[in-house]
Amino acid sequence: MMGDLKVDKSLRPTVMSRVLIDYVANKASYGADHFKLHGVEMPTIDSKRTGLSTASAYFVAGQEGLDSQLIRLDYQNKTLDRYDFGPGQFVTEPIYARSKTDAKRGYILSEVYSRADRKSRLTIFDGQNLAAGPIAEVLLNHHLPLGFHGFWAD
Repeated sequence: MMGDLKVDKSLRPTVMSRVLIDYVANKASYGADHFKLHGVEMPTIDSKRTGLSTASAYFVAGQEGLDSQLIRLDYQNKTLDRYDFGPGQFVTEPIYARSKTDAKRGYILSEVYSRADRKSRLTIFDGQNLAAGPIAEVLLNHHLPLGFHGFWAD
């Protein structure tokens, strides 16, 4: 779903800013594109783009103190794309996995814990269209501890 995030506005806003570093002039400045996002955390990008310009960044957000939404911030179009797993579903850090056939595309992997059945699953999304929902899920017959931290390596 594109548009404004519906998250707990009482949370302190997170401001995403672009910092421009000019090594020749030995100075740094903030870019003009600032985005106020409330209650987001665990940002990630394509790790092969670290230190370079990137089209998108991915986050988690939510309300109950735990996160139920995956979010993509499209820097070029200045839009938000999100998927909400719903109440009682807690999503962990998004992991970006670059496509083997198209360097501009990738997938988002994230663990989701269901409070109702106390089980976890690995969800896989098209990195360009979170709102469409998972393109695949790996269902587990047990739970995993929350905290799927890492990155994707070829």
